[in-house]
Amino acid sequence: MGSLTVPDTCGALREPAVGVGKRYKNWFNDYAAASFNTGTPQTTLTAEDCYQLRCSLLHENSQIFQKVTGAASRVDLSGSGPPGSPIFDLCLVEDALALHIPAFCERILAGLKAWEAAEGNDPAVIANASHVVRLHPQGLAPYVVGYPILG
Repeated sequence: MGSLTVPDTCGALREPAVGVGKRYKNWFNDYAAASFNTGTPQTTLTAEDCYQLRCSLLHENSQIFQKVTGAASRVDLSGSGPPGSPIFDLCLVEDALALHIPAFCERILAGLKAWEAAEGNDPAVIANASHVVRLHPQGLAPYVVGYPILG
């Protein structure tokens, strides 16, 4: 589920004043959409679809969502089976859009790397990065000292 939040984080770093949904979809369109485009509306994961999936999974723990285009009414997330088994990714299985979790994560990671190369040195991104939660192995004085804390 962490991969679903990458557009949130990157979008907030580059467009903090823009609403969450819009900046999420802006980032997805700029850095990930091409890798989820199958050429067929029913099996392409759009920025709106990914945002709705993110909201459904993170806020409701549900894979049920209304895909903007196509016949899918839910998403089925799958891992990898035994060697030689089929991989279901960006395809319809009945009324479900199948997404292969490792492939999804790889696509988002590729988008993150492209974003970092294009925008990682932007002064606004660098300034906004100071607000990102990070691990402080020795604590975060004056609040907690001597053991790891996220803050």
